[in-house]
Amino acid sequence: MGEVYVIGLAKETKMKNAKLHPDTLAIHAGHRPADHQGAVKPPIHATSTFVFPTAEEGAAHMEAAYGVEGAVAPDSGYIYSRLGNPTRTAAEERLAALDGADVSAFFSSGMAAISTALLAWSGPNRAVWYAPPLYGGTTHFLNEVLPVKGTPVEVLDVAPGGADLVSALEAKRLATGTLPGIIFLETPANPTMQVVRISTAADWARMHSTPEHRILVFVDNMVAIGALTKGRSSSPEILKLCRRMASLTLGLGILPTFRYVQTDRNNADGPSRGFGVGIAPKSTGQ
Repeated sequence: MGEVYVIGLAKETKMKNAKLHPDTLAIHAGHRPADHQGAVKPPIHATSTFVFPTAEEGAAHMEAAYGVEGAVAPDSGYIYSRLGNPTRTAAEERLAALDGADVSAFFSSGMAAISTALLAWSGPNRAVWYAPPLYGGTTHFLNEVLPVKGTPVEVLDVAPGGADLVSALEAKRLATGTLPGIIFLETPANPTMQVVRISTAADWARMHSTPEHRILVFVDNMVAIGALTKGRSSSPEILKLCRRMASLTLGLGILPTFRYVQTDRNNADGPSRGFGVGIAPKSTGQ
């Protein structure tokens, strides 16, 4: 967890996010006024490119961005707003703080977040098992795109009147003789509002994970944001996906069509978590 700088009468006060109310995090997280000429609100950086302190630092940024072997990116600084921007960094840090996550990442659409996460963590030996109903675009991607790329995809029988989640997971394990690499949920589901207990998936994934085969739980969260669905129990790695306009929560006047993805550390016991991508998930709770 990061820190929040709350402006007092005389000076900024640094406080740990964990000690602050969500209302405070929604206003202050991700922004340090001293870094922006004392601005109370995060400035909107409407620039495409940035100046580097030295040519060497600029070269280091570029080499890291283009994946040059052995390149190490400097600890701070930006290259191009499409890749990163101070305003977007503040927004991502604020979302992470609100959701109790280590980090978050913005994408241009919910499906960009979902497809990136699935492509990054699935594969021929990392099948995706999903519990319907899901968003239509997600269902299409799982059923039509991933199998063409060699990723096995299985549907869990958890529809109304069907098996409960544990029974569905066990039935699929016995039928296929394999384990998934990803369990994909959407809860509350859109538009049926069907709820799948995330902690159940997390507990099952932890029970069957090994150091060589980590089972991740992906949770799409469009109806209820993660900040409102804090959980209680511990869990394995959970990636949270959110198909919701972030700017409404952030109070930042930037691109309200942005969605986010993030790695979450807290377990969600009921309506669920969102998820994030772009970084390796850590062992945490849901």
